[in-house]
Amino acid sequence: MAGKELRIRRLFGEKKNLVISELGHVMAELGADLIKCFYTGDNF
Repeated sequence: MAGKELRIRRLFGEKKNLVISELGHVMAELGADLIKCFYTGDNF
């Protein structure tokens, strides 16, 4: 699991909470019934 977290940090840096949140909204708007995402800490 640590490898995935490091890749996300490298890609998004400090904005990872915002990016993951926005991606969740987009997937829901496209009709996803279930969304699996990373826990991003206190701002989840």
